[in-house]
Formats: sequence, structure tokens, C-alpha cells
Amino acid sequence: MKTIIYFLPFLLFVIYSCADNASDNESVDTFPANTSQENILKMSDFIESVQYIPLETNDSCLIGEISDIFPLQDEMVFVDRKYALSIYFYDYNGLFKRKISKRGVGPEEYIKISSVAISEKESHIYLYDAYLNKVLVYNFQGQYVDGHKIPFKFSSMAYLGNGLLACYADYFRHNNQLLTKRQTPLLVIYDLKNDKIQDCAFYENSSISMTETIGFDSHFSQLEHGCLFFYYLDNQIYRLNEEGNISTVLNINFGENNEKRTDTYKKYLMENEVPAVEVDRNKPDICTINNAVGNETFTLCYYNNFKTVGQGVCFYNHTDKRFYSGWAEHKVPLVNDIDGGCPVIARVVKGSNIYSVLQPIEIDMYKDKCEPLEELGVEEENNPVIMISEVKKY
Repeated sequence: MKTIIYFLPFLLFVIYSCADNASDNESVDTFPANTSQENILKMSDFIESVQYIPLETNDSCLIGEISDIFPLQDEMVFVDRKYALSIYFYDYNGLFKRKISKRGVGPEEYIKISSVAISEKESHIYLYDAYLNKVLVYNFQGQYVDGHKIPFKFSSMAYLGNGLLACYADYFRHNNQLLTKRQTPLLVIYDLKNDKIQDCAFYENSSISMTETIGFDSHFSQLEHGCLFFYYLDNQIYRLNEEGNISTVLNINFGENNEKRTDTYKKYLMENEVPAVEVDRNKPDICTINNAVGNETFTLCYYNNFKTVGQGVCFYNHTDKRFYSGWAEHKVPLVNDIDGGCPVIARVVKGSNIYSVLQPIEIDMYKDKCEPLEELGVEEENNPVIMISEVKKY
């Protein structure tokens, strides 16, 4: 059982998992997160401008929920994994171009969409169907290219390049072939060219089950070359390059007390059979990273404390080593002081742009304070609006 908690209007995913740190590199930049004092961050501190792109809505492109965004050079790709089970292509004016919808039981079809990765260079879409435990490859026109039966279970993936997939293996106890002395890897690098496991990393005690954690199935943020990777109860953000090598990008320091409480919680999970409903009821008093996006220039990270309903956001510029951060309990730690609209809820980064998704209900909440949103004329039955926030250049 997986649980997702939504705090409207600021969408943050509450996610829990368990793993040991894989890097003790003292040279890694560390952000000292202050979670004891409220601080509301202004978007104008790191955002230059905001624009909105309403997505065309017609009978051919009804999107129930945007699960993934992939901004390409000339198009945007959206995945609806929950309702339509389809992949949509739009131009940057918001006009619908085409979609991939291959649901079925044939050898070139999928039953469900569990995760999607894209290679713009190769014009390939990698679709993982956990029911079939298979990765299907399509080109951007929707034509079937290849299929790969995967010898282990995972929940999300990113394409690194050179035929390599980074797979978050979660806490699947039935991945017995991956066990090493009662330790199971959370990250698996899989080589599609040779259909074999290239490497494993971030091992965790196999007595912890995925049903004992609270999670959201997003652990990667695509980069131009490789991806960012993060996982829960670990306070570091990592970069995977095209060869699958791992380095640490940023360490979030929540303090010594939080580290002790996290260790206690992990020990509790290892020693007890804890159903997800109990974890949901007895929320641990710990801070953990729940989302991170970025590129070689900056990293935008979100974190939270499930028990106190505290939410934090940190923007770090890798060039001038400057941090901007916000923290608040029971309310949004970030305010849009640029146009009065919704604060940036990062889903993906391309270049200097951060992409967010605004549902019609969110637009309705902010349109009285934000003229650009009111001018869109978005109705409840319309597709979402894409918000593009341009990061300041330093």
C-alpha cells in the first residue's frame, strides 16, 4: 500500500523509505536546514519570470492526471499513468500533436504504465509495465521498437544514456536474486544492450518491506546527461552520469537530533512487521527529502516532517554557493510574489526553466489575485496548465 498526502494549494508528496548513506564525501556542499523557525521564501529570490501554457482540450486528448513531464527541444511530452494510460505530445503553444496509447495484451502493448523514461537523443520512449515486468520501447511516433523482460521488480526509472536504465527497486522482498547477506539494493543500473544488471547500490536491510514505507513513485529528475537521484530517510541528493557512476550533489543537514530519530525509526522498521496503515497512523517525527529537481547549475529541493506537517523548500545555486530556503508548518513555505499566482511546484527542469503543473482547481484558487491566470479562461473540465518559471541568471 502506498499513501500520497496532498497539501493544497502547495502540492508536496509525503514519502518515506529507508536506506543508508552511500557517500561520506566531506567536500559535498551542505545546506543547514532550519526547521525550528518559520521562514517564508519569496519566488523572486531565485525566479526571474513566469509564463503559463494552457493545454488544448478535446476528445482526443483528455488528460486525467499528468504523472510525468518531459520537455523536449520542440515538444512537451506528458504521461497519464493513472487514468488515460497514454502519452501525449504538445507543442510549446499548448497545441495537441499526437498521443501514444497501446494498451492491450499483444506483444507490442502494455497493460499498465508504471514508469516512463525518455531519450531525446535517440527519440525513444521507455515504458515500464510492472504487471508484465517488461520495458517496452517506442519511437516518438508511437511505433514499437523493442521489448525487454526485466529480471527484478522496480517502481521508477530514468534513462541515463548508452542503453542504461537507472531503476529504483524499492523494498520488494521478492527481488531475492539481488540479496547480499540480508541486504537488498534500492538502486539497480540495468544494461538494455546486453539485458543484464550492470551495478547495484544503496543496500538496505531486507527485513523492511515496501508495505512498511510511505512513498511516492518518483526518485529521479532527468538531466541532459544522466539524472538526479534521491530516496527517503537519506538526506543527500545524488547525480548519476551516462555510465551509471554516482556522485553526491547536495547534503541536507536536518540536525543531529533528526539523525538520531531517523536511525531509531529505521531500526524500528527492521525489527517489526509494520503495515503501512500503522505507519500512516503513527507518523515519525523526522524530516526527509521528498522531491528534488535541478541541473548542473542549480538544485531545487523539497522536504517535510510528516508528523508536524512542516514543509520546507531549498534553492541552491552551485555557481555562487548561495542558498535560499523556506520553512513553515501547516502552510506554504513559498510565496509567488512575481504575479500573485501559485508558487512553483517543481516537476522537472530543462535548461533554466522549471516546469510545474496547475490543475484547474488550483487556477480557480489563485486567479482572483493573478491576472495572467484569470485571462486564461480555464474551466473545470479543461486540461491542466503548464507553468514555466525561469531561474535567474547569476
